Amino acid sequence: MWYWLLMGALLLLMLSLMKLNKPKLFSASKLTILVTLTVILLTSLEITHIASLWSFFALAFFMLCYGVDAFAPRHRVLQLIFFSIACLGYSLDFWAQVETLNWAVPIALFALIVVVFFLLLPLLESFIIEASLVAVILWQLSWASGQLWQDQHSLLALSGFIGTLLLAASVLIWSIHYLKKPFKFSYEWLMLCYFSAHILVVAPLVLQ
Repeated sequence: MWYWLLMGALLLLMLSLMKLNKPKLFSASKLTILVTLTVILLTSLEITHIASLWSFFALAFFMLCYGVDAFAPRHRVLQLIFFSIACLGYSLDFWAQVETLNWAVPIALFALIVVVFFLLLPLLESFIIEASLVAVILWQLSWASGQLWQDQHSLLALSGFIGTLLLAASVLIWSIHYLKKPFKFSYEWLMLCYFSAHILVVAPLVLQ
């Protein structure tokens, strides 16, 4: 319960600072969430646990994404590359825990991602290769978390699966917001999905 209360409070604080138009404090609150997740992971698990090592790796690259967004926002391609590497770290976390494979999960997710990818294709002309890489990594990340949920049938495994879906949703919103035209509250939805995703993905490692 303490984990949900703490991270929920930090998430609400971040959204409040964004609403109050406090850019410096808002930027600091985003970094605070990522640092807090890293510290909680460090204090909650054995560092020799392979899944925790992949999650540390992922959070480190998500912090690099934050750095690009804060200090070099024009380098969107670099941000996508760091994001892809970070998602790969999360996926290796899930794959390290998967014991069985069910092809129904990846086929359904792949069909969904292909449809979304082709719908977004007109927006991705300038970096189609990077977008394709992100799509594949998100597909196998969702597959790994969905497979783990099928194996364990637990609320914590479901938390991880929902987290990966929210991470994919944040990429979709990011593409529309930055590459086409922002819709109403698009940035707010982007921040909510993105940081909620991290909180949900890390939860199984901290609370198991």
